Amino acid sequence: MRLLLVSYYYGLTASGVISQRVTEELSRRGHEIIVVCNEVNPLLENKSGVHIISIPVFASSSNLITRIFYRLKRENGFYLYNKIWVRKATSRSRQIVREFKPDVVYCRTSPEDACYVGYNLQKALSIPVLQHFSDPIPAPLEYLPLSRKRRKVISHIRKVLKEATLISYGNAHMQRYVEKELGIELKSKAFVSPDMASSGQLFFSKKNNNSNIIITYLGNIYGGRNPKPLFDAIEKLNSAGCSLELRLYSNITPSLLTAYSFIKGMGYTNNIREALAEADILVDLDGDDKEPVFISSKLKDYLLINRPILSITPEKSPSSDVLTGLKTVLISRNNSQQISAGIGKLINNSYCDNDYMEREGLIKYFSPQTVALEIENKMTVLCERDLK
Repeated sequence: MRLLLVSYYYGLTASGVISQRVTEELSRRGHEIIVVCNEVNPLLENKSGVHIISIPVFASSSNLITRIFYRLKRENGFYLYNKIWVRKATSRSRQIVREFKPDVVYCRTSPEDACYVGYNLQKALSIPVLQHFSDPIPAPLEYLPLSRKRRKVISHIRKVLKEATLISYGNAHMQRYVEKELGIELKSKAFVSPDMASSGQLFFSKKNNNSNIIITYLGNIYGGRNPKPLFDAIEKLNSAGCSLELRLYSNITPSLLTAYSFIKGMGYTNNIREALAEADILVDLDGDDKEPVFISSKLKDYLLINRPILSITPEKSPSSDVLTGLKTVLISRNNSQQISAGIGKLINNSYCDNDYMEREGLIKYFSPQTVALEIENKMTVLCERDLK
């Protein structure tokens, strides 16, 4: 098949990295793909036979107009800046559709701009469009409170979902939440397409003889994620004689390093496997949301290595649903007492490599091969329906 894939980020941010993985796996399966994006990891341009077209809002990031619009972007929730990108991306994509003649337009959202490009193309050109949502739109109230902006987003997304030929969500919780918020039913044309892991194979790494017990967290701590109970738990354990070091692979403030001596800021890394292999315990932190709908992309990579996982997540969350029953994973609510007890159990348990084989079913579910095959099958049905 010929595919036009639209993703605001490509190879950058969590959603952009997943878009990259999906695109490269579909390309490996023989599909011809053009990617339209705003920002792209320069190391990935035109890699693996995928043609990437980056469409910046302005030609130069150094001029005064761009700086002004970046400020508006921060202060107005991306709206004004991204609206300009949607117009430019739609115009370029219409040209691509006429010349490249893709069988399907595949839009991967977050942020939401890609889905508006797909909506515009569908209205103008009547081409099959698969709309994928890594995050729910509208976002939960903790992230997008009741406001004029929320009402506007709801109005826009209703139109997108009504017109979409097919819709996919990262998990079933997300789909149910959107249906409830919008008062619509999507079951007839919606399916679950989980975020793709970096591999479909469990790998084994020898344990390090570290002087400290290393607890590793990948990614930013933002939104509803509250790290203080985790910090307090580690501080309490260290006061009791443990020697724990928390490695944060993200941008962190100097004040955080001053407040907690056990935190080590590692910055961002492209070598995820090496970072995970150096850890003794991997920690995942979900937001304290009233209605949990997110499952972090890092969790899929955590599952791939023979390291125990501490999942700090609300009750009945997507993460809890996926991980319940695994002996090499400990699920905790976000309070320091439970977290402290959980870390203690993971330290005292002696896992052998065979214990981690319990994850094989999950690893297969999130694998590039499984996720891409399901997307491919759905797109094939779209093409056959279009021919009829």
